[in-house]
Amino acid sequence: MKVKYEIEDYRPDCEWISIKWTSPDEPDLIWYTQFEFPDFSKEKLIDHIRAVASRVAGSWTRAAEHPNELSIPMSGTVDVEPELYLPYEPNPQPEPEPEYDPWTQRAELVDVSADQTAKSVPWVVTDIPEDEQKAMVEGAAYQLKEEILHLRSLTDWIFLPDAPEVEDMDAWLEFRKALADMPNQPDFPKNPVWPERPDLAE
Repeated sequence: MKVKYEIEDYRPDCEWISIKWTSPDEPDLIWYTQFEFPDFSKEKLIDHIRAVASRVAGSWTRAAEHPNELSIPMSGTVDVEPELYLPYEPNPQPEPEPEYDPWTQRAELVDVSADQTAKSVPWVVTDIPEDEQKAMVEGAAYQLKEEILHLRSLTDWIFLPDAPEVEDMDAWLEFRKALADMPNQPDFPKNPVWPERPDLAE
């Protein structure tokens, strides 16, 4: 959903800003927000506008699910524990994914939800335990072998007595043998090299 923002009022003396939100996808819906903001740099403002726009879009898509009348009184008192007021909600973006070996390592984003000063979300690369590595290789090998058997079965027609004439029988036999030999490749199943079907060769 596209969300358009219009800054209706900006008061730098009291660090206050008012924004009107609309959407070409929902022309009948309008949303207004006002908030105090201590950092009016372009980077911080864009982060905050994107975060609020996401909440606005979410509320519009959920609007039909909400009841017409509230299930709580219009006024009341609640007991709360005081906490630090954060003037804005940071919206750190993930850093570029690092290079790693998916067979021996895994890359995961670090949880920075508790760090209100985080400007980006870093990755952490950890080694996969040897038993998991072995299970991954065995599972991948099993799946590839099943696919190899399936591809070989698709060429069984060349041996049928009523099969159409095969122009290059040797090529088909070499193709079937290359499929059967795939598990003997030195880097199987991590980087399998597939033979080319004769009818797809140039």
